[in-house]
Amino acid sequence: MYEHNYEIYTCCPKTGETGWDIKHVSVISKTDRSYDARKFLTNFPHYDCVILSNYSVPSKYNYSEGTAFEVDQYTNKRIYSKNELRQLKLENI
Repeated sequence: MYEHNYEIYTCCPKTGETGWDIKHVSVISKTDRSYDARKFLTNFPHYDCVILSNYSVPSKYNYSEGTAFEVDQYTNKRIYSKNELRQLKLENI
């Protein structure tokens, strides 16, 4: 599996306005071709469009193909949503 990192625009969750916010998102794909991974970007909440493709590397995450998640642009560590953190806490009880 490969991790493909993109800089994307998101839509406003309330109004649907495009170009609302910029996110750094990683997508997991079976191939090292960034073009193949782009189709999975729609799995990211409120996805609008790609600004640029940053890199593709062998994945250090054990996620299934098609997983899309936000990463910190400076540390390259995954950023978890409140719902994901809640789910992780429930799984560790």
